[in-house]
Formats: sequence, structure tokens, C-alpha cells
Amino acid sequence: MTNDAFWEIIGRTKSASAGELEAQLEAIKIELSGLPESEVVEFDRIFGELKDRAYHWDLWGAAYIIGGGCSDDAFMDFRNWLISMGRDVYENALADVETLADLEIGDDSFFEELAYVASEVYEQKTGGDIPYLPHDFPVDPVGEPWEEKGDELERRFPRLWAKFVTSEPKRHITPRQNGEAIEKPGRSGPFSRTICAVFHWLNKPFE
Repeated sequence: MTNDAFWEIIGRTKSASAGELEAQLEAIKIELSGLPESEVVEFDRIFGELKDRAYHWDLWGAAYIIGGGCSDDAFMDFRNWLISMGRDVYENALADVETLADLEIGDDSFFEELAYVASEVYEQKTGGDIPYLPHDFPVDPVGEPWEEKGDELERRFPRLWAKFVTSEPKRHITPRQNGEAIEKPGRSGPFSRTICAVFHWLNKPFE
């Protein structure tokens, strides 16, 4: 499978699902189920490479603003969502994260289930686990780190802040109290800068 073929699947399923993540997930399963097992493996490989490429501090800042807080594991889910939005959205966001302010984002910009779709289809087709293709995982995000406290996020990403905080304070980060952002329940948590490379390799919740 080529990168173009990967993005064609994402694009078709996004269009067919009208922005509904669960519907897109089912559409991707149908597409992958019709492919040879080797192509399902390639889909998973390309997905992982794109996810690693998006491991950037700017995108983490966007996820924090859009989601009202974003822990390290939630940032994995945000990058899944970013890929699900299609090639143009993905590439534009990597070039300039503030382009995400141009999108009408629904209630959830975190798409955990997308990370497992290829392995689930592969297991259904073969009865076994999808092969692991070793590669170098990024241990730390690239780019310039940011701080949760103070106004750094607002200064660095003014368009995102204006759209997802100033215009929707009840839905996302609330006004600051004592210099700290109040995080949105469910997608927030202690912000850890210690990234576990093994966790990225497993790409699924610990049991």
C-alpha cells in the first residue's frame, strides 16, 4: 500500500461518514476487510509513521486547547483523530497548527479506536496478531516545549485560543484561576513529559 492509497481510504471513509467517528471507523473496517492481509499490515505501518510524524509540541498544544487539557495518552488519541480528518487537514496542521482553527470540530477530537482498526481486521481475517514492524519511535516530541501555567499557550496559538477558549469557555478550558487552567474532566490529567516508548509500541491501553 502506498501513502496515496492510505489517504484515499481515509478520504473516502471520512466523506461517507459525514464527520461521525464511529461511522468512519466502521467504513474503514469494511475497506480493510476487502484487502489482502499484507495490505492491512501496510495500512497499519503507514498509520504508525504518520502518527509518529505528528508527535510535535505545537500539535500537543493544539490538543490541549481544543480538548480543554490533554495528557500524553490523550495526545495519542488526538493524533489518531488528526489522521482521520484526511491528508489536507493533517499536512496543513503539521505546517501550521493554527489552521485547525479553521475547522468546525465536533464534541470529540480524540479517536482512540482508530489505532486498533487494522489489528482487529487482521485478527478477523487470520485469527492471529498483526505482525510488528520495528522502527524507531520518537521518545520526545519535536519542536519547542510549552508550559501549562501562565499565558504561553494563548500567546503561541492565538487563533486556536480565540476559537476554542474565548468563544467556548464552558466547553473547553475555563477562565484561568490563580494562573492555572482548569482542565476539562475526561480528557485531562497530570501532564507528563516522561514518554514511554514501549507504550507507543503497544499502542493500546495497559491491562
